[in-house]
Amino acid sequence: MIRNRFAWLFILILSSVSNTFAQQKDAGLWVGSSFSFELEEVFLTKNKALKNWNIYAAPELRLDENMTRVNGFFSDFGTSKKWNKYIATSIEHRLGGKRSKGEYNFRQRWSYGLQLILPAKNFKLSSTTRYQTTNTYGTDIDLKSTWREKFTFEFSGLKKVDVQLSHELFFGPITYAYTDWRSQIKLKFKINKTSNFSVGYLIQKDLGNGNMDFVVLSGYKWELNRKKKNKESNSPK
Repeated sequence: MIRNRFAWLFILILSSVSNTFAQQKDAGLWVGSSFSFELEEVFLTKNKALKNWNIYAAPELRLDENMTRVNGFFSDFGTSKKWNKYIATSIEHRLGGKRSKGEYNFRQRWSYGLQLILPAKNFKLSSTTRYQTTNTYGTDIDLKSTWREKFTFEFSGLKKVDVQLSHELFFGPITYAYTDWRSQIKLKFKINKTSNFSVGYLIQKDLGNGNMDFVVLSGYKWELNRKKKNKESNSPK
């Protein structure tokens, strides 16, 4: 009951904040999902080389104009490997489209990531470095490279809710000029052993033109994990 009240209070705050900022600039909504499979589970093997090695698909829809117009749509397809409790790497390919000057342009992006993790009992600190290249196909083909650095704090001391705070910096590829920043807060509600639902709020700023975006976040995540299911089903009632 407390968890449900906390969730509704957080959603109410998000709506109030969004309406306030919408008076100055239209509010956005990003709706995403993620489906993840551990290779050890897919191939039904206990090969150590495949342990903590995941493949995933993550489609997302982005709205602007006070959440009434589709601004972008895409899906990420990637793989990530957690080498130990301190280091993880990832490779990701994004396919989709984004609205620009009244029309939707096809985009694809490659992203390469390295994550450093500092785990503790009820929280986790991490720093994620990503280098990405983006191709935009419109009237002309535009190639853009970006280096991103994301710092995340995640608290998991609550029974069914995890709290995540993050701040991300964006830099140019050659001069490493600081170009954008993005901050967000997110609540993850555990549905069961394999899935969770999240809500959050994001603010980002383009330092080149001064534009700011205010976005409500909503997401669903599911992962194939037979080990957790078996452990749950074999536990005493």
